[in-house]
Amino acid sequence: MGAFHINCTILNPKTPSKRVALRRLLVDTGSEFTWVPADKLSEAEITVRKKDVAFQLANGQIVTRDVGYAIIQVDGFETVDEVVFAQPGDLRLLGSRTLEGFGASVDARRKRLVAAGPQPAAGTLRLGSATLQSCHHGPARRKARGKGSGVFSLPLRATAGMHCRFKPKLFRNVDHPIFATERAASPRTQA
Repeated sequence: MGAFHINCTILNPKTPSKRVALRRLLVDTGSEFTWVPADKLSEAEITVRKKDVAFQLANGQIVTRDVGYAIIQVDGFETVDEVVFAQPGDLRLLGSRTLEGFGASVDARRKRLVAAGPQPAAGTLRLGSATLQSCHHGPARRKARGKGSGVFSLPLRATAGMHCRFKPKLFRNVDHPIFATERAASPRTQA
């Protein structure tokens, strides 16, 4: 994918009239956060909300930086996001969380951002007689709510990385590939 730069405006969420224009932020889908020079964030009176957050750079180096909240505007897109107070020598980046907040995707061929289309929403997926509810984005994980409730979160391949919580006893007899991994890993369902 070809690298490209964009211009953006950073606004203070408490006082949007306090703003700063930035030229040439590198659009980097490999970076989760947006990195803005600390002096520019101070100019817009963006305050530090999280101190010394650890980040791993592309070269493997671990650094700590402060993080604040800002409104970010680019070519008609706007979102509120966490921004990293970049130090001298750090790259100026527009990260993937900001792109997701914009509802935008990268058109690498034309070197611009484009609307990504409708945003996924929470819903219910029906597989035979079984129902998955409370869909959300996030890493696959297992959660227990209280003693022995066994609430799980599994990736749904058909919904591009979305995850859903369900009670495994409802799905013991469902023949679907998304349940195979969890059944194999769970001692409760092997009996």
